[in-house]
Amino acid sequence: VKERTTTFLINIGQGYVYINNQGYILEVSSEKLELPIISGYITANADLIPGNRLNNDDLEKLEVVLKIRDTAKSNEILNLITEIDISDEDNYKIIFGNDDKVAYLGDGTNLSTKMLYVKAMLEQEQGKPGEIFVNIDLNTEYPFFRERV
Repeated sequence: VKERTTTFLINIGQGYVYINNQGYILEVSSEKLELPIISGYITANADLIPGNRLNNDDLEKLEVVLKIRDTAKSNEILNLITEIDISDEDNYKIIFGNDDKVAYLGDGTNLSTKMLYVKAMLEQEQGKPGEIFVNIDLNTEYPFFRERV
């Protein structure tokens, strides 16, 4: 028997739903753990009860979120991620809340390369709020950072 571990949070009202990497709802709590929040999900709030799983569309997106998490971890920037927005499966967004930056990843392909660019831009543009765009064809275009003014 192996206990399920909380890997992500879903914010509902004043509380948080703890989910594991298989999309199982483990607990609902008012305590915010230091884990990325998943936003843009479509599972009904009424279904977010312990023992249930996210709906199939969200589970498919969770597969990409796990790849995002793993590539962020191997690039040592996982701890900087405060939120992952899955509302558009063609353009996943990573929010670096403490650094006031958003990275647009596209559809989840070429994540290793995209995460290298994201890490480099986080270091290069430290202290500047803005957006990182790697949701492009990396064969023909260069990723870029747009500072928020």
